[in-house]
Amino acid sequence: MAISREYVVIINYKATTKDGIEILDRIRDLVSLMKALQLAPAHLVGCSFGAYICLLVARDHPELIRALTICEPPLLPLLGLSVPPKPSQMLGLFMRAP
Repeated sequence: MAISREYVVIINYKATTKDGIEILDRIRDLVSLMKALQLAPAHLVGCSFGAYICLLVARDHPELIRALTICEPPLLPLLGLSVPPKPSQMLGLFMRAP
């Protein structure tokens, strides 16, 4: 009989900023933790800012990801839009060809 090892690791960032450097630091921290604990490939779960971090880790390190569960990620930065978006940016989203 094979023994399955499954772990749940919870990271809770108490305070967040909109500073891009901090986001990159958090991505590096998560990737480093996953590698150090040999957790890859992993199922990542994130809400809001955590979902954004999970999406960026999956984009930059797909080999570490088995699956994603995300809730309410802030997608505007992923679409290249400023936060809050300028009206011309939003119009450009609706006017471009699929």
